[in-house]
Amino acid sequence: MAFCLRADYEVLNALLSAGEPCEPRPMDLRERLLLTSGGTSNVLNRLVKAGLLTRQQGASDGRSNWVRLSDTGLHLAEDKVTARRRCRGS
Repeated sequence: MAFCLRADYEVLNALLSAGEPCEPRPMDLRERLLLTSGGTSNVLNRLVKAGLLTRQQGASDGRSNWVRLSDTGLHLAEDKVTARRRCRGS
């Protein structure tokens, strides 16, 4: 998957920087990244379709769900963060 949107990177970076286990609700990501609910849904759906995220439905409340980096998403996020740091010279 080629990153064409900054929001893709921002979501992966937010999940990576939160540490393990990081399973925020989409609403938490929306608030942290200042995205609209529709924008958040679009980014998450795109990343799930690409195999970079997984969604888990809440056990006690079927209306809620959490997102998590897949193994592929974790490796890609680590690579992107490393590349971005090199570009910035840090």
